[in-house]
Amino acid sequence: MTTIGQMQEQMKRMDDDMAGMKSIGPMPGHMDHMMGMMGQMNGMMQERHAQMQKGCPGMEINYLLARMTVDSVMTTAVVTVDPRRDARGAAQLMLDHKIGALPVVDGGTVIGIITETDLLRAFVKAS
Repeated sequence: MTTIGQMQEQMKRMDDDMAGMKSIGPMPGHMDHMMGMMGQMNGMMQERHAQMQKGCPGMEINYLLARMTVDSVMTTAVVTVDPRRDARGAAQLMLDHKIGALPVVDGGTVIGIITETDLLRAFVKAS
């Protein structure tokens, strides 16, 4: 997995490479257009590099999430609830374990999930 520091270093090398290419000088025809595009790309790379140096949280989060798999972040010590347990007991489990959802398990089989939203909806309907 590539770290943020490695990605920043790669971007710096790309910026350096692009700067060197930009200094080649004017070329006739379509090459001028290509060099102009490369100059724009260089500007975009420098802007992105500057954002990363500032620690732009959105970019870091997106970068990290794109490289994570569910099994690398999931909880394996799962708290479950029996379908016959009252809703108050399920809510208490969520509070005690600081979680927002509980798999509902009957006889070793997951038959559903109850979430904070489910409990809130039931509370609103009941009142």
